[in-house]
Amino acid sequence: MNKKRKLKTTPKLIIRASLYLLIGIVFLIISVFYTNMKTYTSSENSTAEYSVCLKKNNYYKEGCLTEGMEYLSQLTDEIRLTLKYDNVYSKDIDSDFKYYIKANVNISNADTGKTLYKTEDIIQKTKSYNKKAKVVTLTEEVKVDYNKYNKLVNEYISKYGVTSNATLDVGLYIEEDKVAKEVSSIQIGLAKQTYNITKDTIKDNRVDIKASNLNIFSIIGAVFMALALVVGLYTVIRLVAVKDADLTEYEKELRRILTEYDRVIVDSNSKKISLINKELVEVKSFLELVDVRDTIEKPIVHLTINQDKSEFYVQDEKIVYKFTMSEDDFSEEL
Repeated sequence: MNKKRKLKTTPKLIIRASLYLLIGIVFLIISVFYTNMKTYTSSENSTAEYSVCLKKNNYYKEGCLTEGMEYLSQLTDEIRLTLKYDNVYSKDIDSDFKYYIKANVNISNADTGKTLYKTEDIIQKTKSYNKKAKVVTLTEEVKVDYNKYNKLVNEYISKYGVTSNATLDVGLYIEEDKVAKEVSSIQIGLAKQTYNITKDTIKDNRVDIKASNLNIFSIIGAVFMALALVVGLYTVIRLVAVKDADLTEYEKELRRILTEYDRVIVDSNSKKISLINKELVEVKSFLELVDVRDTIEKPIVHLTINQDKSEFYVQDEKIVYKFTMSEDDFSEEL
């Protein structure tokens, strides 16, 4: 018969894990009193520059008109746009964000100012910015197809006959932690004989940012907490492993049978099965008993005789089938 083994080192491991945990907690508490908040600053600025390029005509010698003018819709070919953004920090910062340029068309009721229709169009696909530095600088150039958006608005107004105002907003967007903000843009008038362009930019937007400064106590505390976790997991693994190792071959087989055939086994509190007016047939293996059970569709009754012996029965109307398993069966195999 196999002798059960004991894990003598388990109490020591538990004590060690508890000690590491306690030390870690103490150092983390101490770190709270030594953690200081450092402040650094950021200063945002952005610009928007544009020129309105014309179709061939008999009036303008220039191919593109400069900023600040009134422009004719019929003569406009495209708008060339340069959007810039920079953010200056007081120390090196890990900047990680996405950015893109989007055009937003908005048609609103001329009387109430409420939106009638809006749509958006990504005119420059998303790019990623990842750099550690004090200065973040972006410069993007795009060409805006004015006629595309002006045609869309004119068709809408003509179809529904509404008195409305329409604008096209083209902006540079920065997306960080799934939150996007427009940092530089121009607004273009649509569906008019003439239109003008306005800008929306950032000027010296200064922000104070607070950040905690890690100290040696928090680092030591984190190390001891990690050690406590590692030793704790190791202890659990050892306990599970030794739990299986402590079982005798008989106990392992009994547990396997009770687990694998749980749906067809019924545990009985009794120590005996009634054999009155019934024939007893003993089978040589548990699988034979399972075959009988599958044939007559009766449950398997499990009786625990003692810690080293179990009996399994399948009862038919006139026959009782029995399988006996004991520790001695496995000792003989050794």
